[in-house]
Amino acid sequence: MQVEDVEDQFSSERAKWSRDAGSMSLEVSNARQEAARLRADLRRAEIELEREREKYFSPATAGEFTFPADKEKVRLFSAFQEFALI
Repeated sequence: MQVEDVEDQFSSERAKWSRDAGSMSLEVSNARQEAARLRADLRRAEIELEREREKYFSPATAGEFTFPADKEKVRLFSAFQEFALI
């Protein structure tokens, strides 16, 4: 092998490595963005769950169950009926 052939092969391998590194960097960036989005979604779900807990278990009643509003009763009753029919 000639020196020029080795240099060409080395240059070719370096270009391939550079493309692969760029592709992997993009994949890592996308994965980080997805992880951040999922963490934000989880946090929103935790906040919503805490709001629901506060709605039904208020500190004023010292942890006693508070009855849901009429609209909520209707929704729960409908869900119960669907469950009972299964």
